[in-house]
Amino acid sequence: MTGRSQYRASASGKKNKKSYKMEKKEQTKKGEIVIYEASKGEARVEVHLEKETVWLDAHQIALVFGVNRPAIVKHINNIYRTGELNKSSTCSILEQVAADGKVRQMNIYNLDMIISVGYRINSGRATQFASFLENCEDIISYAKNYFAVHFKIDYKNASGSISDYYPDYIVKVSPQEYYVVEIKGREDINDVEKIKRLAQWCVDVNANQKNVVYKMLYIRQEEWEAQQQKPRNFQEVVRNWIKK
Repeated sequence: MTGRSQYRASASGKKNKKSYKMEKKEQTKKGEIVIYEASKGEARVEVHLEKETVWLDAHQIALVFGVNRPAIVKHINNIYRTGELNKSSTCSILEQVAADGKVRQMNIYNLDMIISVGYRINSGRATQFASFLENCEDIISYAKNYFAVHFKIDYKNASGSISDYYPDYIVKVSPQEYYVVEIKGREDINDVEKIKRLAQWCVDVNANQKNVVYKMLYIRQEEWEAQQQKPRNFQEVVRNWIKK
């Protein structure tokens, strides 16, 4: 396993930073436009629906995640540079007529790209934990659960549908012992079911083979940040959080 990397999830496994409500629909020649507005009105975005997916330009993605456009462009370029996503399948061209009558072309990106960018933006808590793991001498290795790892667990979400859940880290303590770690900030409606499913997954996997023991570790971000003294090693984290 390696240390630092980013990860990608499918649409069903995404973690939304904000909740959105549909305000309006319009038909266009190339598809449908749906206007979404954040629940508190922070962002209002026209979303292009075409080929059964969502398309946004970099400025719109920046509005959704509350950051500046250059940060979005940087993440998109890095995602393509590392081969995490293929440009031909995630980027399209939208032609718009400007006020001066000239036709201008704009890159728009589908849901896979929006999710990948969102994970990179919202990974601050995970990055903190990665920095901690880098200095832990009582583990062999760790992996951030990104696209190349693609470790997912199916679970039943709050609406009763089956979705995919992507835990944050896999930590190898010994050749026979692994921890599946979830670092959670503000919980959403599906998080309780995800954690229950992760716990059951560990029980099921351990019951079906005896070569490796899998354990789960669930860390709430606010509790991590509230520690007066940071843990000195991974086993100290395990002891502290297994009690919670």
